[in-house]
Amino acid sequence: MKANTWLSLFLLIAASIAVNLSVVNATGETGWSSASVPVTIAHLFDVFMVNSTDGWIVGDSGTILHWNGTAWNNVTSPTKADLRAVYMLNSTDGWAVGLGGVTIHWNGTAWENVTSGVTVHLLDVGATYSPYYYAVGASGTIIKWNGTDWVPETIPTPLGIRGIEMYLGAYTHPPPFFIWYGWAVGDSGTILHYSNSTDSWTETESPTSAQLNDVSVVGANDAWAVGSSWTIIRWNGTDWQNVACPKTGYGYLTAIDMVNATDGWAMGYNGTILHWNGTAWN
Repeated sequence: MKANTWLSLFLLIAASIAVNLSVVNATGETGWSSASVPVTIAHLFDVFMVNSTDGWIVGDSGTILHWNGTAWNNVTSPTKADLRAVYMLNSTDGWAVGLGGVTIHWNGTAWENVTSGVTVHLLDVGATYSPYYYAVGASGTIIKWNGTDWVPETIPTPLGIRGIEMYLGAYTHPPPFFIWYGWAVGDSGTILHYSNSTDSWTETESPTSAQLNDVSVVGANDAWAVGSSWTIIRWNGTDWQNVACPKTGYGYLTAIDMVNATDGWAMGYNGTILHWNGTAWN
């Protein structure tokens, strides 16, 4: 998922029904507190904070909410499809993706439908360098936005991909000038790594067969992924290794966001919230 520096305003979305729909925020000083939202029946699935006064939430039936620094407000959506993920490079450029291959783009003024060229469910989207966004989904699907169209990527697995995060590498000369990389995770412990220097995805050995739902990158030698059966794994620059996870709650972890190597959050079903303090998850 999208790691960003605004963890003081990091929002946890509880994918709950009707009366249990909730959004909570962490101040970093006083703990978690509730925040009201202007919808009553929806599952909310993802959040992205551009900064302290600009944030987005997406969910079922095309639900889109915007944070203006004071309150969450409904935003007109061009789709009724269930949205699963949102990622913003800045306040005027972002994408949300969802079921049935839906992709919608924020241009700074409005959200608009853009044909993705696929009909599979898209479950996550990420980017690090404009205009290149990457969306992932069922049946081994990764598509790349090149500034004009969504183009299918070739990947070495037919298994579903559920989470992605891209990150910048070194500045180079001659072009492409910036090298960026990415991690994608999915079904049966699938882990893929990307480099735009070769424009290719390669499969990496996984220490688990659990379903991996999300990934967060601290740096080239530090990344994390979470999934079913209390699974938490970490990349150390050489290989992925299992990390001990408190066996509380349902055990199905859905999201992770690392602020840095000593501060991170993971969450899951039944209100599970875990914090990494640099030594252990609690």
